[in-house]
Amino acid sequence: LRTVGLRFIVVRGNPYEKKEEGDWIAVALYGTIGAPVKGLEHEAIGLGINHI
Repeated sequence: LRTVGLRFIVVRGNPYEKKEEGDWIAVALYGTIGAPVKGLEHEAIGLGINHI
């Protein structure tokens, strides 16, 4: 029961010159999240990068 207003993006690719490194995935989040009461939100940001 939380209020959430997030924007997100997912990117997949090979950031290295060598193909042996394989693909990577990155996820970024930004927005507001808060209690069930509107007006008590706070800003949130997140970033995750993983090898596939």
